[in-house]
Amino acid sequence: MHEKLTFSVIVVDDEKLILKNIVRNIEEADSSFKVVATARNGAEALELVKEYTPHVVFTDIRMPVLDGLELTFLIDQQFPSIKKVIVSGYDDFNYAKSALKNNVSDYLLKPINNDELKTLLLSLRQSLLAELNDSSLLPSSTQQTSKEIVMLVQKFIHTNYRSPIDLNTLSAQFGFSSSYLTKIFVKHANISPLKYLTEYRMTIAKQLFSNPDLSIKSVAELCGYPDPFHFSKLFKKITGESPASYRTTHKNTPS
Repeated sequence: MHEKLTFSVIVVDDEKLILKNIVRNIEEADSSFKVVATARNGAEALELVKEYTPHVVFTDIRMPVLDGLELTFLIDQQFPSIKKVIVSGYDDFNYAKSALKNNVSDYLLKPINNDELKTLLLSLRQSLLAELNDSSLLPSSTQQTSKEIVMLVQKFIHTNYRSPIDLNTLSAQFGFSSSYLTKIFVKHANISPLKYLTEYRMTIAKQLFSNPDLSIKSVAELCGYPDPFHFSKLFKKITGESPASYRTTHKNTPS
């Protein structure tokens, strides 16, 4: 039985009272997280990040010197493994969405809802534990976790390939970052999850082409591609043949 792991957190907000409340809420919501430092602006926070290299940074958006979006961008560039969470007011809600391009894990609205915070911290803890596990820093008894996750992702793809799926979909479904899911998928399946999805869809398409009553457009839609031209381009890239050519060449091939 290993000692309980604790994950370090830095909280950034220019309003002192709100800052203190966020710190208290985090530590009360999940004892696995310990706030090791706080900052009142992005520039001060960046120096603390360099000093502590925390697991997670919670940051406000509108702050003097360096705002939250600039801070998350710089952290993402210099410390890509650090999880980043935006805490914003309602007026910043749409603004906060632009932080997603900086690989922000999530964003919370002020005042923070404790149930939402607990859910977010649980997701962050699972992600951090899985990443540690994949780095062989946890006991061997948990080493199958990442392989099992990959199998679950594959099962999800097999069941939902007709629906729109991208890395964000998979991240939301399984509670892990897109970079982590890609890393473990390549490790255990020797292929990226999106390429796996594409190849699986093309395998289904080949089977569907044995039915002469299905148009190329219909096959495309049944495989999750509303745009038949995009589907045809991908099909030729994967198989080396256009859909029409494949159907003609393989029309007598048993399905």
